[in-house]
Amino acid sequence: SLAEMKQIVDYTEAQGLMAIPGFENLAHMDHFLATEEYAYLAECRNGQNSRYYRQGNGVCGCTSHPDFYPLIDKYVEDVMAVFPCKYVHMGMDEIFDFATCPRCQKRLKDENMTKDDLFVEHLLHTHALMQKHGKTMMMWDDIFEQMDVVDR
Repeated sequence: SLAEMKQIVDYTEAQGLMAIPGFENLAHMDHFLATEEYAYLAECRNGQNSRYYRQGNGVCGCTSHPDFYPLIDKYVEDVMAVFPCKYVHMGMDEIFDFATCPRCQKRLKDENMTKDDLFVEHLLHTHALMQKHGKTMMMWDDIFEQMDVVDR
């Protein structure tokens, strides 16, 4: 719960340490997407198209689904409010199932986009969310080995 997180943050900071929240708001969402309530936000269903998961809904949420950002942003904002530090780690690594669902594939075709474009759109959305709250965003760098998007 948020109250339990607050206790952990308070204890950590009383020890002279900085508690930095870490999220997965794109990949590594498999536990979130495995719930009946949120399965509809998954890129993959029942292992379809999934690189590593042959059961379940894969690891990526669908950023093209109209419910994705309102839900994920609210979750991030609620948890982030418990952490007074200026840093937030947003994950964004190992996006193996990203942009593989029919909704994303349709957007790529209809909007003449690439998977890289869709990722940058997500990255910039997330960065803007952090800036809105005066936070400095951190993320894993492995995506830059897979996509040529650093200059964006």
